[in-house]
Amino acid sequence: MDCMQILRRKCIMREEALNKLFVFFSMIFLHIVDDYYLQGWLANAKQKLWWEQNAPDKKYRYDYILALIMHSFSWAFMIMLPVAVYLRFRIDFWFTTFLALNLIVHAVVDHLKANAKVINLWTNRSDVSAFGVRNLKK
Repeated sequence: MDCMQILRRKCIMREEALNKLFVFFSMIFLHIVDDYYLQGWLANAKQKLWWEQNAPDKKYRYDYILALIMHSFSWAFMIMLPVAVYLRFRIDFWFTTFLALNLIVHAVVDHLKANAKVINLWTNRSDVSAFGVRNLKK
């Protein structure tokens, strides 16, 4: 291998690293855009208290769950969109698995934050498990 091939290989590796970093920052940016600009009504509707105050009829008592799932899907889709673009929309089993996992984790965490009120934006996420909350009260 001559010097030009080595240099070309290093440039490609650096470019690939920058592409992945850009995807990561795009995920963060789209998270912010989705949560603060696109959610609108869903930001309120995912809260059980909102339904109790605005639609007190018992037939609506579980509607917050569907709104929470819609909110979580919107969030998961938006943060996975840069990855899909990076993969040139060649969506496979692993992409779909991570999309579903993001949706489930986001729904659980948001439920714990918006409805159970056991965590907040500053709570250490390591205190939260899929089955509940541990070590929050000292």
